[in-house]
Amino acid sequence: MAKLTSNFSQNTVAPSSPLSSPPATPTKPSPSQDTKPDCPSSPLSSPPASQAVLTPEAVPVTPKHRDAQPDLSNPPSPTSPTAVSQAFQAPEAAPVTPQREHNHKPSVDDTPMGPSSHGTDEGYGKVEKQRPFIEAELKPHLYDGGQHFADSAFHRDVSQDSITKVLNDANLYCENRWVGIPEAVGKESELYAPYNEIFEGVLKHGNLKRTRYVLASHGIKASHEEGIDNTELKSSPDFMFQGRNSAAFPPSDAGFVPDDDEKKWAFKTCASLVDIKTEKSRLESSENFMDHLVQLAVYARQCFIQQQNRFFVYALILTEERVRLYQFDRSGVQYSALIHIHNNPSHFARILLGISSSDAEKVGFDPKVRWEGKCRFLYTLDENNRSIRYELTSAKPVFWRRAIRGRGTQCHAVIGPDGEKRLVKEAWRSRDRTPEWEFLKEVKGLAGVGQMVAYEETAFTTAKHRGIDISSFIDTPNPTFHDRIFSRTTLEAYGDPIDKFETRLQLLYAFRDAIAGHQNLWKKGILHRDISINNILLGKEDAEPGNRGLVIDLDMAIWIDRTTSLAGADFRTGTRLFQSVMVLTSGNYGASALPHDYLDDLESFFYVLFWICFTCEATGPKPVILNNWESQDAQTAAQAKFQFYFCPIDVIPGCWLPPFFGEIFFTLLENLHQFFESQIKRKLRLIKAPRKTLEALVPQSEEHYAEIFSYIDTAIVAIEALPGEKTNRRPCPSRAPRPGKRPSTGSPDDSPDPKRKKIGLQKKAVVENDNPFVPTVPSKLSLETTFEASITDYYTGYFDVAIVALEALSPEDKKVDPKPPTVIPGPGKRPPTELPDDSPKLERMKTKAQSQEATEESVC
Repeated sequence: MAKLTSNFSQNTVAPSSPLSSPPATPTKPSPSQDTKPDCPSSPLSSPPASQAVLTPEAVPVTPKHRDAQPDLSNPPSPTSPTAVSQAFQAPEAAPVTPQREHNHKPSVDDTPMGPSSHGTDEGYGKVEKQRPFIEAELKPHLYDGGQHFADSAFHRDVSQDSITKVLNDANLYCENRWVGIPEAVGKESELYAPYNEIFEGVLKHGNLKRTRYVLASHGIKASHEEGIDNTELKSSPDFMFQGRNSAAFPPSDAGFVPDDDEKKWAFKTCASLVDIKTEKSRLESSENFMDHLVQLAVYARQCFIQQQNRFFVYALILTEERVRLYQFDRSGVQYSALIHIHNNPSHFARILLGISSSDAEKVGFDPKVRWEGKCRFLYTLDENNRSIRYELTSAKPVFWRRAIRGRGTQCHAVIGPDGEKRLVKEAWRSRDRTPEWEFLKEVKGLAGVGQMVAYEETAFTTAKHRGIDISSFIDTPNPTFHDRIFSRTTLEAYGDPIDKFETRLQLLYAFRDAIAGHQNLWKKGILHRDISINNILLGKEDAEPGNRGLVIDLDMAIWIDRTTSLAGADFRTGTRLFQSVMVLTSGNYGASALPHDYLDDLESFFYVLFWICFTCEATGPKPVILNNWESQDAQTAAQAKFQFYFCPIDVIPGCWLPPFFGEIFFTLLENLHQFFESQIKRKLRLIKAPRKTLEALVPQSEEHYAEIFSYIDTAIVAIEALPGEKTNRRPCPSRAPRPGKRPSTGSPDDSPDPKRKKIGLQKKAVVENDNPFVPTVPSKLSLETTFEASITDYYTGYFDVAIVALEALSPEDKKVDPKPPTVIPGPGKRPPTELPDDSPKLERMKTKAQSQEATEESVC
């Protein structure tokens, strides 16, 4: 299928959208009563079942409103000229890649990194800060579903009988108008009460009250999850249809909601969204249209982030006269034409019944991720292509993308029925990309590369969810829509990301073996193209050399013998923080840009190591030069990295290598710094030279890999020779205060954090003579965080440490009875006394600790 890929700055939308058409004058509504009239019966009656889907509205319509009446007998196609601009011409056929001998399908679409609302690890401090990123992410991908989407939505899911019950039995519609909705509205809040009554009536008479309820969220502040663990930001959709008593939603006692405040964490159980506007807001205005869409997108993004089992999200913009339906998914957003709710009551009732459906899959939930009791399970296929159930081991994925559009990657740590640990990766790949599992099949048994256990190519696509016939795009491609396919890959479980290392040797072993794994991929004819901290893992415990560190995630990989590997590097491909200089500057050179090659990936490895070393002990903001590495603007990031090579490492402003790493690491970083400085200069001189294929670079790559290995091996030998290196553990970093927030002046840095359970870690720390109260923070990337522990767990942690410390004493130590220091008791206090070994109180403390352990082990 020929296909256009949107440029980074593309703002194209279908001409039938409000962004490209002049504002239309709203049709004046029919007169109605502001108060609820006495309506004993409705003029509507149920048609035969065979006509339930295609029967048009049976409501009397005045002539001036007849243009708003949908013609369901001949709905327009989403690819007809009314829905897709004829100005978009089919692109020339893409060059055909010669078939590989081992019959791998060539990848013809790089699905490059576009503008994204993923954000930094610190998250967005204000909604206003994230809105421009959401707009840039979605604006090139606004699909105008037009009247077809408005007419066809929920036709197969909502019966005419259900619609008739709502309209006939609920007394919600009478005299050509929905009851209670005023004609003249001064502000949005005047519509809250009447629409709340309509929503409640729809749920009641649609028999949906058991699984859905209406939350008037305009009066609450619903918490966001931004960055890794930032929950300070809040927002207030006007209404949410909430889910309950369903496998898609957590039971109230599952602990999925951090502090059991369901209203505060309303996004976690939100099924669909409604935002109220007035006709004064001029819905057809291109500026207002985009403003309303982005506002809904802020809410929809939180549903994707917090629920972790969402395929798409429905939302409404609703005024006193009209409604527009939106569908947010991994391809962007589809929106409908405006519908006059008073002239089309059955149409409006069907939409309300549809977005509040008791079938969670119909409103966008993944049917393979289910709550069963207090535990959450994921169903997929095993290595024998048979169904298998895995239990999710944490409330959050190990890694997740925080954007709406894109791959939407999530990685779940799971346990199988036999207790085996696995990692299940979920992603939405572009239809024309080579599936990751094809690469993983090719690299089976390769050292230094994460191994696949099984994969599942599902039937879920964004085109299917939108009701789009993708075959119709072959001759008339639509640049505002790119179909994506959902797949699951089950992988071997390894260690944490590389920045969670414990000793310098572990870091260097993992770093070396991961680079060796990258070289193994390169020799297999595969180029990774997305080296980052998240994609380099520590090996399993007691892993053999070669697998002490591994590269994972081949979503962006390519075959190096494909014809399109001659194309220039693309600054939209990869993880911005770790992109090479040549990739970042590729936009400046256009067709002259050099192809992305193995040296670009090796440069990314260097940035990973540098980032780890210079942020390991950070107690404040990162150096400015490192902040700019993450810039959304490729030119800013490129300039920061050019400056990085202007001077030696030890004089880079704001960069200070922690003493933990020492002279050995400084020498390693300096050698790598000089190596890549020379390679960047060499590549810049090749911009106008005849271009080589990636395959032609394989012979010279041996020398470059060998040079890098020599630097790393020298550092490893030097550290291995140091006494006590295996017990020289890294200092745990302190949490950097958030911008605009004062650092705590309470407990000292080595005091326990009352928000985290300490039991298991403290016991291990005491045995290893380590500080059991070192503060812990999440990884620099999107890794799992924990919810607040109770105050009981906080104090129990102290008792456990004391008990374990006493038990660890030798008999000789226990006989020593040093004189306690003199303590002057303060008001209401008494001097501390030492408990003898046979003290009943000490026995009670031990019993309590043992009971606590037994309770924890019994929890599912």
